[in-house]
Amino acid sequence: MKTSLHLNNEFIKMDLATGKVVKITQHFHSEVILINEATNIEEKYREIRDTILEKVANFQPQKSRLQFSQVLYLDINISPYKPLDRSSYLPTPEYIRYRNAIQNIQNRFDHKCFIWVQLYALL
Repeated sequence: MKTSLHLNNEFIKMDLATGKVVKITQHFHSEVILINEATNIEEKYREIRDTILEKVANFQPQKSRLQFSQVLYLDINISPYKPLDRSSYLPTPEYIRYRNAIQNIQNRFDHKCFIWVQLYALL
C-alpha cells in the first residue's frame, strides 16, 4: 500500500500596528511511502513524523513572530498499490499503433513478453 501524512496547523501572530491577532493556516505533507510485508511500520512512521516536524520547524522565519497555535487536522492517507505484474499487458494507444514505432507483444502462454520483444527486434 501507499501512505502519506498530511498535517494542517494554525499559527498566530500579533499585528503590532492594530494589536489584533492574525491567524495563519499552513499545510504540511510527507512524501508518499510504499509499505509492504517487509516494511517496519514503526520506523517508517518515525521517518514521516520527523519529516513533517522538520518542515514545521523550518516554516517559521526568524523575525516573523509566528507562534504555533493548534493542529487543525491530521490525515493519514492510505491507498492500495498494485504495480504492473510481469504478465500485465497494456494495449498500444491508437495514435501510436499504426506508426510502427514500438513493438507491443502480447503473449498469452508465458510471462516472457520482454524476451519475445527482444527476439522480434533481432529479426
